[in-house]
Amino acid sequence: MPHTTLISTEALAAHAGPDWVIVDCRYDLGNEQWGRDEYLSGHVPGAVNLPEEKWDTLEGLSKEATNVLYCYTQTCHLASRAAQRFSREGYPVMEMEGGFEAWKDSDLEIQK
Repeated sequence: MPHTTLISTEALAAHAGPDWVIVDCRYDLGNEQWGRDEYLSGHVPGAVNLPEEKWDTLEGLSKEATNVLYCYTQTCHLASRAAQRFSREGYPVMEMEGGFEAWKDSDLEIQK
């Protein structure tokens, strides 16, 4: 089983740059458009939208950068599942601790 490292919202905000790809994994199986709508209504600055329905494409990921994945909250497991899948494909991954809810709670910038 691949190992996934957690990164706090504050550490990500302080160190985000060209060596990082931030990936928004929010998705709702019952409404595929919902995750895209959530992304458009607000996301971590610079994040790419890669909902579960598009994981097979690996679109936006980089093998030359750390891919930081997040979903809704600490109890959402989409980012964890994505991290396991992408790391098996050879992509370096981390998970943002607490998901997008923690980002908002930390009063960090939100891109729309």
